[in-house]
Amino acid sequence: MTRVNSKPRFICDFHVPPIDILRSNTASTIMVILHGINKRQEGALGLSFPEYSDESLGNLIRVVSYDKNDLTNFKRHPLIQLLKKNQSVDIPPIRESTEQQSELRFIRDRRNDRRIIGHWTNLGLSEKEAEEKISVLDKITDPLHYIWIRSKSGHLFKIYIRKESSPQRHDGSFSSYGLSSAGATVPG
Repeated sequence: MTRVNSKPRFICDFHVPPIDILRSNTASTIMVILHGINKRQEGALGLSFPEYSDESLGNLIRVVSYDKNDLTNFKRHPLIQLLKKNQSVDIPPIRESTEQQSELRFIRDRRNDRRIIGHWTNLGLSEKEAEEKISVLDKITDPLHYIWIRSKSGHLFKIYIRKESSPQRHDGSFSSYGLSSAGATVPG
């Protein structure tokens, strides 16, 4: 593994029980909290799903940061404490990542967004025009997993997540949802 940058990275693992509803709710809660923090701190925290497979995102959610204090504050968030108290998540101590870990990118995949009629009608197309647009889109064959998010206005939507491997580490910031937006990688 080639180290391109020398900033230390810290990780905080969240072990989630292998129960679909708990995994989904926990992932959603973590992503919403992270979204609030990243909007204020310009993408300071990233997300990784080291157990990502064709079947699911896995039972391990990893939050990554170049600043250990950011992770400490994240762990102290009242909703994270509630998840821990309700045994929805097990959180080992924060640790520095090792260079032996693979480098991954978790990217928000918007291809499915374009398959929703509302996406096109919001852009001014009629329903019929939207259906025509959708009918010519390429079929998505790679596995995509999603996390349900509820916006502050109450709107419920899915964030689709795609995994990519990287031959080397790339430091950078993350999107407001903690996903790679400019090539930044996270330890696998």
